Amino acid sequence: MAQSRKNTWLIVILLAAASLANVGIAKYRNPEGQAPPKLEALPEAIGPWRSARNLDMPQYVLAILRPDAWVSREYHDPSGRVAYVFAQFHATNRWGAHQPEVCFTSQGWAIEYQKLASTVERRLPGTRVGVNRFLAHKGESTQVVLYWWFSSGKLQTASRTAQMLDALRTQVFTGKGGGNGFIEVSMSLTPGSEAKDEEALERFAAQLVPRFKAVVDAPRAAN
Repeated sequence: MAQSRKNTWLIVILLAAASLANVGIAKYRNPEGQAPPKLEALPEAIGPWRSARNLDMPQYVLAILRPDAWVSREYHDPSGRVAYVFAQFHATNRWGAHQPEVCFTSQGWAIEYQKLASTVERRLPGTRVGVNRFLAHKGESTQVVLYWWFSSGKLQTASRTAQMLDALRTQVFTGKGGGNGFIEVSMSLTPGSEAKDEEALERFAAQLVPRFKAVVDAPRAAN
């Protein structure tokens, strides 16, 4: 285990060094000077879910995250469940996003942290994408939160390290920072229906994966 961690950090250091050397001869930029993707183009219908409204983000949060593009939206399913989606994108490979546990804790939520141990052992249904999960409690309310990362190499993953390595690898071999993103979906759990609510949220997140990819992959205007 210790040797594995040592090898992982060695790879990170080598890729970072190569990336810095590459930056010296090629400007650290997004491909072809493209504008960021229009995340607000996420479909208003995702499976049985329908968008109810777009949500504003506090300015202090945006000042911390500094996204080049973002969307925050509320979706409802036919049974009345409500899911919240927040997605952001950075056109270059800077690391503006951070684990949402930090945001929830700062807003007074108590975190029951249950990170999925392996993206191989647990994936969103019907996909190859693993996610991180935690429960947040405040008063009588409990929210389940799923989140994952998106890298410049079009990878969607539960691993922040995998995202960083993929983004650095893209920078090393192409000289371009293709951008990276972050996706969070959450839902308030109904007492007595927690398991069904979580299953519904996982299915919704699984349906969101290809929609998010399609939006990011769509042709973009030049800056």
